[in-house]
Amino acid sequence: MKCCLAVLLAFSISAHAELRADKVRVADAKKTGSYLADGMFTGGDRAMTEVTVKDIRRAPNPGFERIVIDLESTQGGEPAAISRAPYYQISITPDENRIVFNIWGKPKLAFDAQRVVESFRKSAVIEKIVLLPRVDADTWTFSFELKPGAHPAEVFELGRPVRIILDVKGDAQPKPAPKPKAKTVKHAPKKAAPKHGLPSAVKHPNPTEIESKLDHEAGGQEGSHGSGHEKSGDKSGDKSSESGNENNHGGGGHLDAPPSVSSPEAHDSHETPERGE
Repeated sequence: MKCCLAVLLAFSISAHAELRADKVRVADAKKTGSYLADGMFTGGDRAMTEVTVKDIRRAPNPGFERIVIDLESTQGGEPAAISRAPYYQISITPDENRIVFNIWGKPKLAFDAQRVVESFRKSAVIEKIVLLPRVDADTWTFSFELKPGAHPAEVFELGRPVRIILDVKGDAQPKPAPKPKAKTVKHAPKKAAPKHGLPSAVKHPNPTEIESKLDHEAGGQEGSHGSGHEKSGDKSGDKSSESGNENNHGGGGHLDAPPSVSSPEAHDSHETPERGE
């Protein structure tokens, strides 16, 4: 607790040191482009109480970074809109590269602190956000640690819903992410083309076996040819005797042979079948 009080006291002394009237400005109700490099902005309504800080968010813009504080109230335990922001002070101290935010109205915190801290790590202007614990029921203090360089700021308010806007100049454009290195694609080695010829698994026949088979087949064909000649000789003799008998029975006349008529059965046996049957 003592440590927190010491930090708050240091922030208060730093924010109000050598504060002159020309360094104090009242926040406008719209953006005017009036930036302040060293000094304080004040705004809001001192009569506003029971205020809830819904969120603290950021967004990069050309030439500046915008920080938005979303506010609302509660009525009967339920969230309710408010007509104006509570009283607040925003101090800019360039010597310390810091912006200190003090808000009144008995503020309650209703945001994810870890998510807010993580979101500001992506900022090109803000080094980090410091969310201090509440040590006073009427006020709450948090700060922005700025990156090196000149960072003048502008503060204004917006309504419906109520928001406090803080625009901080600087290189607010996020740096482009490094391009990923091209991945080297390893191609699989090409398979060797198969060699032409017989596979090694094919078993070649034995030449001696081939010769013995050929001799055996040749001997069988000779036997069949001999028996065939004998049968044909017998048939020819029979035919000659039959022709002689026909001539003897015919006498001297000659009868024309009737025209040959092929039977349907013989005609059908020579037809060529269709493909696919």
